[in-house]
Amino acid sequence: MAFEAKEAKYIISYCPTDVASIRAALRAYGELIATGKGFEFDFCVVVFAPDVDVISLDFFQSQATIAQFLEQNRCINEEDDAAEPGNLINETLTETLFFACALLYPELKDDVKQACEDIVSFARETNNSEEMWLTYEAPFGQTPLLLTATLYPEYGYLLAGYLIPYWDDEHMPEPLSLLEQWRTPLGITADTLKAFCYCDNSAARALMLGYDVECEEVKPLAAAERSFDLISFFRESDSNYQLFKDLLVERFQQQAFLQYSSNLLTDNPLQNMLMDMMLLHYPYNSWDDDFDPDLYLTQQFIDSSAEVALLELTTYVEQQLGRGLLDAPQPDTRLGKTTTDSCARADNSANITLGESYHHEWLRTLTRELESFGLYGDNVEHGGLSRFYKLIANNHDEALALLPKTLLNIEYAEAPYDELIVASLVLAALILQREPHDNALAKAAAVYLDAYAVEQLLKDLWQSTDLPQQYLVDSLQPNSSMPLSPSCQQEIAAKLPAKSALCHYIETGRYTIDDEVLSQKASDDVALSAMRSHLTYESDDISAQQPQICWLGSVRENTQKLLYVAHIAAQYPQLGCAAALGRVLKLAFELAPVRVGLLLSKVYQEDEYLTDDHDRMQQMLDLFMQQGLSEAGCWAFIMEQYARYEDVDEEPRYVQLLTDWVTRNHPAPKNTFLSTQKVKKRKTLEAATHLLPRSLQLTLLNDAAELFPESDFCSDYDQILLDTVSRALQREDAVYDVPVYFKNRLINQQLYCEYIANYEWHLHPARIEQILQHTPVAKPDNLSSAATYYQQAIDSKRRQYIILQQQDEKLVPMFGTALLWAIQQGVMQNSTDQASINFIIIDRHCPQAYYEEMLQLASEADFVHYVRQHVLDFISGAVIGDDVQHLLRNAINPRGFLESRSYHDVELSDVLLSTSPTLQHNTRRCSTIPYVCSAWCRINAYSSIWN
Repeated sequence: MAFEAKEAKYIISYCPTDVASIRAALRAYGELIATGKGFEFDFCVVVFAPDVDVISLDFFQSQATIAQFLEQNRCINEEDDAAEPGNLINETLTETLFFACALLYPELKDDVKQACEDIVSFARETNNSEEMWLTYEAPFGQTPLLLTATLYPEYGYLLAGYLIPYWDDEHMPEPLSLLEQWRTPLGITADTLKAFCYCDNSAARALMLGYDVECEEVKPLAAAERSFDLISFFRESDSNYQLFKDLLVERFQQQAFLQYSSNLLTDNPLQNMLMDMMLLHYPYNSWDDDFDPDLYLTQQFIDSSAEVALLELTTYVEQQLGRGLLDAPQPDTRLGKTTTDSCARADNSANITLGESYHHEWLRTLTRELESFGLYGDNVEHGGLSRFYKLIANNHDEALALLPKTLLNIEYAEAPYDELIVASLVLAALILQREPHDNALAKAAAVYLDAYAVEQLLKDLWQSTDLPQQYLVDSLQPNSSMPLSPSCQQEIAAKLPAKSALCHYIETGRYTIDDEVLSQKASDDVALSAMRSHLTYESDDISAQQPQICWLGSVRENTQKLLYVAHIAAQYPQLGCAAALGRVLKLAFELAPVRVGLLLSKVYQEDEYLTDDHDRMQQMLDLFMQQGLSEAGCWAFIMEQYARYEDVDEEPRYVQLLTDWVTRNHPAPKNTFLSTQKVKKRKTLEAATHLLPRSLQLTLLNDAAELFPESDFCSDYDQILLDTVSRALQREDAVYDVPVYFKNRLINQQLYCEYIANYEWHLHPARIEQILQHTPVAKPDNLSSAATYYQQAIDSKRRQYIILQQQDEKLVPMFGTALLWAIQQGVMQNSTDQASINFIIIDRHCPQAYYEEMLQLASEADFVHYVRQHVLDFISGAVIGDDVQHLLRNAINPRGFLESRSYHDVELSDVLLSTSPTLQHNTRRCSTIPYVCSAWCRINAYSSIWN
C-alpha cells in the first residue's frame, strides 16, 4: 500500500532478497530524483513496489536497528479493515521500506550513499521544502537519510545538508528535529561535528545544540545537560578545535553555502555558527530590536573574544580553500558525489512502470488543473468549467471508465484536503449538469455529491458563525485528545442546541423549538432569523439594509465553489443532498441577494459584461429566483450591473431603468390610474436600492441627475451627506471620551492641563507615585468593597479617567475619586490593568464652566449620540452656536473619523458640490472636522487642476 500523497507516475519494482534488483532500483530512483523527473507539482511521484505480498519485521531480524526504526515509523491506516496486520507493505511509506531492505546488505552501502546524495542534491538545488512533498505532512527523502545516518553515522552530514535553509517550519516542522534526534545518542564525535558544519538551516543547527531559536529567552543549561556544548568541547583541547576547523574546510570544499533566499543574505555563515554555539553560554533575546551582534561577539569564545576567533577562523578556512567562503566550489565537487558513470547506472536496470493515470495524458492534465483550482483557484468561472469539460468530452469513453475510479471515487485511499474535495465537487456538479443521468459519469457524480456536498458546505458555513465547529464538538467527548477548560466546554454545550436546530432544519425543512415542530413557513422564518443572529459580520455594512457577512465575503476561497455546487445540485431532486443544499442556498439568497447573485453569475458570464446580453442575464436571474432570490434582489442585481458598467447615454435599457427608478417615490399624477403592477415595481425598486452599496447608490443618483438635468436632486444628495457624516461619527473611537474632550478644550485654549495616558505611566514615575500613594482620598459613600468596584470598572472594557487639581504642592481628586480610592486600597495587582486608566491634572485656572460642562456631559447616557446629533443639526442648519464649534474642535478624533471608511462607502468630496447651498455653507464652517476639511481640500485641488 502506498501512503504517498499523489498517485505514482513511476513505480520501481524490486525483489527484497535480490541485491542486484535493489541496486538497480537505487540507481533508477537516484536518476529520477537527480533529473527532477520524479516530481510533479511539488510532490514526489515515485513509489517502490516489492515483488512479494508480505514483508514482516522478522525479515529484518538480522539488523535490530532497522527493525526498531521501522517499528517507530509505521503509517497504519486504521480505516483499512482489509489490511493484514504486521505486513509492513501496508504500514510503511514505500521509500522507507525500500531503503530498509537496501540497508540490510553491506555490499549496497555505496549505492545507498549515492541515492542519498541525489536526494540531498535535489533538495539543495530546490532550496524550498514546499517543492519536496511526499505525503501531505512530510517531505520525500527524510526517512532514507535518517535511517542511513543511524546505521552509518559517517553519513550524518548528508542528513544535515538535506535540511535546507528555506524550510517551511509551519507546515513541515518535524524534519528540523531529525538532526538532533540522530546525534543525541552519539554526543560530540567527528561525525556529529561534521554534520553540524554541513547544516545550513539555523533552526536545525540550534535544535542540534540543544535549544530552540523560536524561544524569546534561552536559559543557560546546566553543564551536565549540555550534551552538544561545542565551546566547552573546543576549550578541552586544541585538537578538538582543529578538527572543527578542518571539517569546515572540507565542508566548504565539498558543499557550497546555501543562502536562505535571494532577499535575505548572510555575509559570513561562520558568524552565525559561532553565535549559535555561544547562546548556550551567553543567552540573549533573539527578538530584541536593541540586540547588538557586534557587542555580543566581544564575549569570550575559547581563549579570545568571539570577534577575534571569527576573524581567525574565516581567514584559516579561506586560505585553505583558496577562495572566499561564499564562492562556489568547482562544478564537480558540489557534494563530493560518489562517481558512477551513466553506463554503470544502466546496468541491471530496474523495472519501472507508469501509474495508471499516466497512461492517459488528458487525465493527468485534468487532475493537475483540478488540484491547482482547488488549492489556488478563487472562483468557479465559465471558462474554467468549459476547459474541464472539454477534456472529458474529448476523451469520453476513457472518462466513463476512469473518472469514477479516480477523481469521483469516494473510497479513494488518501484523505485529501477539503480544498481538493471541493474541487472534485465542482467537477461532479459540472458532470451532472452536462452528462446524461443514466451513464456512469453522472451516477458517480451523484454519489460523490451525496457523500460530500452538504458536509463541506456546512463546514464552510460554520466557520463564519459563532456556533461551534465539529472539532470543538468532538472535544466534548470523554476520551477527547483535545481537552478544554470547563468554561469552554460550557460555552460550546450552550450553543449546541442552536446548531442542532439549524442542522435539523437544513436536513428536513422543519425547525424545532422545545420539541415543537414548526410549520413550513414558521420554520423558514425562524431559521433565517437564527442564521442572522449567529453569523459573523464585518464592522462596516454595505448599506442600511445589507450587512457585510463574513461567510459571503471575498476572503474564503471555498464558499463560491460550494455555492455553485449547491446551485447545480439543488436542481436535481433525485439527489439525496438536493433539498438540503437548496435550503442553504435559499438562506444565502435571503441574507445577501446581490452578493450571492454576483458569486454565482461568474459561471454564466461568457461576455466581458453580463449586460452585453441582457436576455441571457435575465434567464440566469429567473433561475436564481426559483432558488430563493427575491424580486427586489433581482432588480438590485440588474441595477448594480448597469450602474457599474454602462453609460447612461449609450444604453437604452439603463435609461428606462433610471426613469423608473427616479419616479419610484413620485406621487401618481392627478386623474391617472397606476396599475397594481406599476405600484409593485415602484416599491420593489425602492427596496432594491437599499440592497446596493452606498457608493453605487450615489452612482445611480449621479447618472439620474445627468439624464434629468432639469430635476432637483439636492435633497437626495443632502441625505447622503448627512448619512455619511452620521455613520462616520458612530465608528469606534470617532468621538473622544468626555474627559478627553475636556482635556482637549483646555489645551486648545492654552490653559494648563497635564495628561498622562495609560501607556505613558513609565515616563512619569514621580507623578504616578504622588497620585497613587500621596494623594488622600476619602472613602466614597455607598461603596462597600474596593475590590468589587475596581473589578467592575476594569471589566467594563471602557477607558477610565481620574481628574485631579493641582493646589500648591498637593493634588486634589475631582473626578474618578472612587476608582482612585479603590486603587489606593491595593486592589490593582495586575500591571496590565493600567492599560485602561488615564490621568488628567488641571489647576485653579480651569474655568468652572468647563468643569461643570464636563460633569454634565459625563452624565449623558450616550456622548457619541450627543455629539453626532449636534453636528448633524449644525450642518443641516438647525442650530447655530459656539457650543457646537467646541464639540467640532475638541470631541472628534481625526484618526477614528478618517481611517475606518468602508470600501462600499461614499467619499464626501464626491457628494458635497451636489448638495443644497445651506449644507455646502455649513460644511465649510465645519473645517475643524478633519474629514470634512480634507473633502473640501480635495475638491479645491481638483478645481485648480481643471481650471
